[in-house]
Amino acid sequence: MRAGTIVILAVLAFLLAGTIAFAYFGLSEPGRPMSPQFFAALILGSMFSLGVGVALMGLLFYSNRKGYHEPPRLLPPS
Repeated sequence: MRAGTIVILAVLAFLLAGTIAFAYFGLSEPGRPMSPQFFAALILGSMFSLGVGVALMGLLFYSNRKGYHEPPRLLPPS
């Protein structure tokens, strides 16, 4: 492997380890339970984001199938 690939993999492994440590120490600490309003907002926000992503991907596939991604062509002079 090249040096650049090794550096990228090392940085990603470091970020993954940091994320796992943050999640473990942050979520295992006792505290107030989350309110039902927070859970509802979390679920609604997640569903909204998922819906927007699905809609945008649908528009992307639709426009690709209709040929809107083709480069413009010059018409021959009449």
